[in-house]
Amino acid sequence: MIQIRHFKPEDLDELLNLYHHTVHAINIQDYSPEQISVWIPEKFDKEKWLSNLLSRVSFVAQKNNQIVGFGSMTSEGVVYHMYVHKDFQGQKIGTKLLKALEDKARSMGLQELTTESSITALPFFKAHGYELVDTQEKKYKGMMFVINSMKKIF
Repeated sequence: MIQIRHFKPEDLDELLNLYHHTVHAINIQDYSPEQISVWIPEKFDKEKWLSNLLSRVSFVAQKNNQIVGFGSMTSEGVVYHMYVHKDFQGQKIGTKLLKALEDKARSMGLQELTTESSITALPFFKAHGYELVDTQEKKYKGMMFVINSMKKIF
């Protein structure tokens, strides 16, 4: 049984571990090893991550006391994170997290959500009613990345 709950500071280490291993295992299909090494640093700025997650609407998905996914959005309706543990892909965990964010957005009076999707996440967002607005290449830490701007109007 998957439980969706609000992020707590004590979740941070497990969440960062999930993020690191998932990007290395899943996103590597769409990105070069060089891009992944820029995307995922050797050492995370934990204070910055904690501050960002606490300042946003941040949910975690939990199964048997293990964090198996997380998602976050800003108060303006920008979906910032959406990651599912590499060993729990295809189990509708991302769908449940996104629904929780969308429900929260509606309760906040927002009428749309936007995101800058990775190549890997593009099919997921499309399957959940997000439309592709624009595709660009952006430079991040000296490396070029394809960014898909998407939105969903409620």
